[in-house]
Amino acid sequence: MEEKSWERGKQAMRIRIKELRIEHGYREQELARLLSISVRTLRRYQSGQTRLPGDTLMKLSAIFGVPPEEILMEEDDANDR
Repeated sequence: MEEKSWERGKQAMRIRIKELRIEHGYREQELARLLSISVRTLRRYQSGQTRLPGDTLMKLSAIFGVPPEEILMEEDDANDR
């Protein structure tokens, strides 16, 4: 049961990271540089292949000017905003 929750959560997170990146006009290379990670790592976060560490979540929150919860929220919740 917990595994299914993680699968659903990582899909929602992937959508929000990419959506916010595009919305704020960042290319993958630019955002990766700001996060001090490789483009490959950013792509893994966006695709849900790799869990997003807390420190990276906080950096994304600061870059996008949104609370961490907004990055982690499910797609349906984000559409309600």
